[in-house]
Amino acid sequence: ETVRVDIRRLDNAMRLVGEMAVSHKRSERTLTALKDLQRLARKHVNQLQQWFQGQRGSDDWKHEMLQQSLLVLKGIEQAFKENRDELAIMNIALNELHEDVLTMRMLPLSILFDTFPRAIRDMARYFQKSVDLRISGEGTMLDKKIIEYLNAPFIHILRNCIDHGIESPD
Repeated sequence: ETVRVDIRRLDNAMRLVGEMAVSHKRSERTLTALKDLQRLARKHVNQLQQWFQGQRGSDDWKHEMLQQSLLVLKGIEQAFKENRDELAIMNIALNELHEDVLTMRMLPLSILFDTFPRAIRDMARYFQKSVDLRISGEGTMLDKKIIEYLNAPFIHILRNCIDHGIESPD
């Protein structure tokens, strides 16, 4: 089954994929910042533990400060893990979406090649030449816009081949 889709909608989908990719990169930078913050918090907790061991004072206060620091560290670690996992899922979905949108724009070269037999037959008749056209690669997929741009140059090349590259039957 197929559905015809306006090329502008596909172009818009590609633009959105691009914006998602930019957002994905920003999320990667946020993840890197969280990782750095996690290292800093871990270092801070370790320094607090060492400092508290050498200090006099209320053990309750020391314990409370250490517990608060550990809570901050655990919160950062949890945010890092969730962001990392979400980023991995987003990366898979983004790559799949990008491939799907690119594939939607692809058409088989047979769309271009299907017009050649009649055109070649007409040109061969006009130039009074005998031509046996053989086409391969009809199933090769190519972007629709590229196929559209290739039609005129291919016809021109084929016309020149028949006119200048093939001898008359005599």
